Amino acid sequence: MCGTDGQDLERSGARELSRAKRTLTQEDRQEMRFAHQQMLLGEEDVKTPHAAEAIRKVQVALVKTIQVEFSGSIIRRTVNSKRPDGTSLNDQLPPYVSHILPVELQNWEMEVLNDSFQSLMQQKRNTTFIEFSNEVSSQ
Repeated sequence: MCGTDGQDLERSGARELSRAKRTLTQEDRQEMRFAHQQMLLGEEDVKTPHAAEAIRKVQVALVKTIQVEFSGSIIRRTVNSKRPDGTSLNDQLPPYVSHILPVELQNWEMEVLNDSFQSLMQQKRNTTFIEFSNEVSSQ
């Protein structure tokens, strides 16, 4: 799904999602925000607002389409990953193994990192690792 086919799929999905979001009232948006905050705070048994269900249906349909179209290509997975038919992917996965390995950077890589870090320090701005990482990768 690359090129115009991928762009068409993305556009149609964005249109469907926008259409679903346009039906929301200001009260619906506040209710959804409140429910989202409760979930982020780790509260259990948070009820999904009725208005969010239409949006969730569109999102689920888009994700399923992407899963089907890219099933042979996407390698990222989580414990909760599902196959397009909804069954758990984890029933056949080997146990998760994390390897932390030292990596020796080449001189030019160290220069890029040092230059980016110095630039950030000179600007005296508070930054997250993600912002730093994005700035480094854009150079």
